[in-house]
Amino acid sequence: MIEARMWRPGAHVGVGLASRMPAGILILCWAIVSRAQTFSNPVVGFDEQFYLLVGDRFLHGMLPYVDIFDRKPIGLFLIYAAARALGGDGFLGYKLVALTFVTATGFLLHHIAKHYVGRSAALMAALFYISWLNFMEGEGGQSPVFYNLLMVGAASLVLRASRQRDPLRCGAGAMPWSASRCKSSIVPCSKGCSSAAGWFFSRYDSSAAYSPFFYTPLSGLF
Repeated sequence: MIEARMWRPGAHVGVGLASRMPAGILILCWAIVSRAQTFSNPVVGFDEQFYLLVGDRFLHGMLPYVDIFDRKPIGLFLIYAAARALGGDGFLGYKLVALTFVTATGFLLHHIAKHYVGRSAALMAALFYISWLNFMEGEGGQSPVFYNLLMVGAASLVLRASRQRDPLRCGAGAMPWSASRCKSSIVPCSKGCSSAAGWFFSRYDSSAAYSPFFYTPLSGLF
């Protein structure tokens, strides 16, 4: 039996366009669509209002933990200070910076996943990450929005190290350390990532076993 199928104009156009469009463009567009609804909302998160205040006061000469205080590490406030230094609306500024971090994290996730699954599945992993942030109070500028990029970057280097000798090996230790400057509670996770990197690198270079980035238990605390 011969089955006749009627061709409909526009059928599969979306699929064809997505298959031809660079993944980075799709990820950026999805991030903008997913997060644009909060751009005009100055009270999307009460924590973020304070982070922005601290960043702004840094630019006016106040000293962290002396003139203005919060329990978070200084890295998070430096990000907000940089966003405020862009000028204009500070609330919009930090959300645009957060958008940049989210897009970069999604692109890195896609880069990692495409080594193990097909292009479409890798792209979906990136898009689901961006979408899921909105369900976990990450639609604004909470600390994971920023440090996730560093942790995913470190994970990417660890995975590369599991396959080959990588000249960027110190980044797998430095990135988790930098991430812990945004939130102290990720120190155990950052040390786990650093230790995994050190173990992989030691297979190619025994000197990696002595790197403070990888094995010093207190390196994530400073």
